[in-house]
Amino acid sequence: MQGLTELPEMGLEFDKPGGRIIEAVAGGKASQAQVIEFYRRLLPQLGWQRAEGQGGSFVRDKEWLSIDFPPADPGKQTLVRFRITPWTPHPTSKQ
Repeated sequence: MQGLTELPEMGLEFDKPGGRIIEAVAGGKASQAQVIEFYRRLLPQLGWQRAEGQGGSFVRDKEWLSIDFPPADPGKQTLVRFRITPWTPHPTSKQ
């Protein structure tokens, strides 16, 4: 997204038997509202479906993508954290 730059030193990648865990952090001048709107439009085109009632969370295949905003110093850049983890339905879920 224009207005954000990846901060590789803040990310991580971890493979485990149940799936991978990936976390990336980006920072920039884009506002939280701009980031949310951009990814709400973009991600469905890539096969991600918004998780009902979960704000910045999306599901695709067996993965869960969450987008949140770690605390940042006031007046500094916006920080955005993207986290992909294995998704498993709740035992009472119909999915």
